Amino acid sequence: MRILHGQVAYRDFYYASPPLTLFKEAGVAALLGPSYGFLASRWAFAIEVSIGSVLAFFIVRRFTSPTLAFLVTLPTIFFTTVLYAYSNFNFDAQILFLGAFLILVWELDRERWPLMLLAGMLCGLAFLAKPTYLAMAVGICGLGILRPLTQGPRRWPLFAAGFGAVVGAVFLAIYASGIWSQFRSQSFGQLLQARPVSRRQLVYQDWPKWLFETGHGIVAPAAAAVLLALAAALRRVALVPLAALVVILALFIPPALQSSTIGIPTDGQMTLLVGALALILAINAAASVVLVAARLPGIRERPWAGTVRDRMFPPMVPIVATVLEYLHGVDLSSMRFAYVGTFLAVPVALSLLYTGWRLFAPAAVARIAAPAVVGTFVAAAGIVVTQGSPYLDGPRSEMTATFSSARLEGMRTVPANASHVDGVVAAIERYTSSGDRTLVFPDGQVYYVVTGRDNATKVDWYDILATTPAMTAEATQALQEAPPRWIFVQEYNESDINHTDRLDFESQPAWKPIFDFITANYELVSSEDGVDAYRLK
Repeated sequence: MRILHGQVAYRDFYYASPPLTLFKEAGVAALLGPSYGFLASRWAFAIEVSIGSVLAFFIVRRFTSPTLAFLVTLPTIFFTTVLYAYSNFNFDAQILFLGAFLILVWELDRERWPLMLLAGMLCGLAFLAKPTYLAMAVGICGLGILRPLTQGPRRWPLFAAGFGAVVGAVFLAIYASGIWSQFRSQSFGQLLQARPVSRRQLVYQDWPKWLFETGHGIVAPAAAAVLLALAAALRRVALVPLAALVVILALFIPPALQSSTIGIPTDGQMTLLVGALALILAINAAASVVLVAARLPGIRERPWAGTVRDRMFPPMVPIVATVLEYLHGVDLSSMRFAYVGTFLAVPVALSLLYTGWRLFAPAAVARIAAPAVVGTFVAAAGIVVTQGSPYLDGPRSEMTATFSSARLEGMRTVPANASHVDGVVAAIERYTSSGDRTLVFPDGQVYYVVTGRDNATKVDWYDILATTPAMTAEATQALQEAPPRWIFVQEYNESDINHTDRLDFESQPAWKPIFDFITANYELVSSEDGVDAYRLK
């Protein structure tokens, strides 16, 4: 109820996601009190991603030695913090599910009912952070039903009961509050209403584009498949094909070294990122097929199948690792954020390489070299893309300026952005007073928080990917009924520091009605670095 009334950090009534992350952030804010600022979310994020790597370590540790589990988990430190720099629902869901899966793998033998219920409850919380995690709940139950082939949880109904209890309790509370329809629309329909996604996009995401068209990322998994097979066949000279693989993977790095200046990875960085993602996904997907095949009637009696069953992961581990990586690409931004799902995928893939090599191609040096090459490539990809895509500002070496506002203390940016933000804040404070109603359109989130002004509408960021016609109509009506004295219109996206692409308000259904109202009822008084100050006529 409080969320739907805009009582959140950014006072946005249309937060298009279930409520868990908002309450978590509210808890962080309450804990830190006056110290809660923009960097606080980054502190929470740093702790959260560290927990993700720890959970992945303990999941892999269930089936391997401590040393191997540590080494194969190490690359996740560099590969799972690529673009996000703040606490968010994607990581909340991932960490909660990893906690659930940790319980499942350590309870494979006993499956005590309280812990199975707890695992389901954690998965339910993951769903309340990110709706697509419903697939993980259904998937775990499916693995349990197919237990003879997947070694999934035997007592999966308890897992399902825990999931249903948490989700049902939250949904019941929302229904009892009389806001079920609004909650359902915002949390599970708003994004699709604003930007319909085709079935093809949901299934294939951006994989075809980056694997075969723009980036040719397919080269990484294809080269690995061929050269690792050669290394296994040519045991005495296994290091030769592995050295060739090093060279091929290294060729992905130079095109990715140039820093992005638009806040998202360059094509070279995306090719590197997708190459690493595809390589990890291919290893886990192939292993899933082999591990399931080793349990099929007619195959399970073969000697290699018995070795696989006894010495490698149960099939459900690489299956879950594969799906987690794939699932985080089912997003409006698609492949750009698929790396979030690799906390488990990376260590599982590297463990499979090491174990498979040890069992079927026992060349001691190559056994270590194969996972080391892939793991180093994954870590290097994370480091290069992270270094080259710092927030939305510019090259990290140029982020030397600070902001004047106390709420932004400790943050650094490029001088042009610091000057821009300080200038806009000064303009807002010059024309309005603390607590005044105003509108910074279309992307004024930070300015409401920094200046202490109230948004005259229910939307802080009129993102064209998430703003529906109904939201725009409601905002226009609110402005008509109670117009604020001052409105500030941004001529460029807040991320467009260099002012390269002027916003076209007339062509965007999410913007045009509001912009038309402003120009018809307000007069332009001044401009400050691409932000126009309008006063009510």
